[in-house]
Parts: sequence; C-alpha cells; structure tokens
Amino acid sequence: SSPPPRERNPRILAVLWWTLPLVVAMVVAGGLLIGLYMWSASTLKAAERSDWTQAEMAYEQQMRLTQHFPQPWLSQYNLGTVLVDEGRLDEGLVLLESALRGVPKARVDENGSIGAFSYECSVRFNLSAAVELTGDLQVSNGEEGAALQSYERASELVGPCQIAGSSGQSDESQDQQDQQNQGGPGGESSQDED
Repeated sequence: SSPPPRERNPRILAVLWWTLPLVVAMVVAGGLLIGLYMWSASTLKAAERSDWTQAEMAYEQQMRLTQHFPQPWLSQYNLGTVLVDEGRLDEGLVLLESALRGVPKARVDENGSIGAFSYECSVRFNLSAAVELTGDLQVSNGEEGAALQSYERASELVGPCQIAGSSGQSDESQDQQDQQNQGGPGGESSQDED
C-alpha cells in the first residue's frame, strides 16, 4: 500500500503564482539590458573602426528602442558623438544638447565643481568639442565674433568639470604657489634642505 498523497499548502502555491510573473519580467528585463549593453559595445567598435554608416544606423535604432528606457540620453549621446565625428556638426549638436538635458546631473561640490568622470561631464566634454569645432568652422568662414561666442560657450560647458583635487587656480597662480613652496622667486622654501 502506498502512502496517501500529501496535500499542498495553498498559501505557498498562491505566493508562487503571484511571484512567477515578477520573476519572468525581471529575467526578460535583465536579458534586454544585457543585450542592449552588448549591442552598444559592438556599435562602439564600429565607430572606433570609423564605420560611420554602421554606427549611425545602430545608434539610431537604439535611440528609438530606448526613448522610454533607463538612460534614454545615452543613445542620444552616442549618436550625437558619431555624427560629430562624421562631420555632421549641426545634427550632432542637437542630439548632444538633448543628451545634456537628460543626463543625470552630477553632485556639485562646495566649489561649484562636478566630477570630471561623471556621466554629465562625459556629455559636456563631447558637446564642448562639437561647439569648439563649430567655432573653428566659423573662423574659417570669417565669422570671428560668432567663433568667439562658440569658444566661450565650449569653455563654459566644461568649466564645472574638474578632476578631484584640482584647485581651480589658474596656471599662473599655481606656478607662483609652486615657486613659493620650493623657495623660488619671492618665497622661502617650505622644505628643509639637507
């Protein structure tokens, strides 16, 4: 004679049926994120090979796919950067401006600086380079006034991005301070000499 069948606990079954869709959704979302990361990495390799057509096509597809995804600014940043590298400054500038509006803002320290290695500064650096290239074109077209405005804007874009530990001093004042610390002109040595 066989033992009687065990009765299943209905609470455990209810929890299982309730959590199963969540687990499936999480696995699908994780798979999509991993796939997007791998797709982005292969597209980056195309851009590094200067295969602009492939990189542009892939980043455009990613931009459509990720417009309501986590970090929608990232595909705008990538495509804008590729377009600038390709020489299509106007289109690249529009996308980089949009990426700057959407990128998570970095924490501002007490000096008004943000970390140079933040997402925000990555976007700011590329946008600044594109604005500077625009200034270069303006100079070559004889538009010195517009070029000066472009160069000033490029400088303003990267102004808040500083590497941790940089004092924000000008090179001249830093040189003067270094000379004073080493006993140079106008200052006594702060180090003991043997």
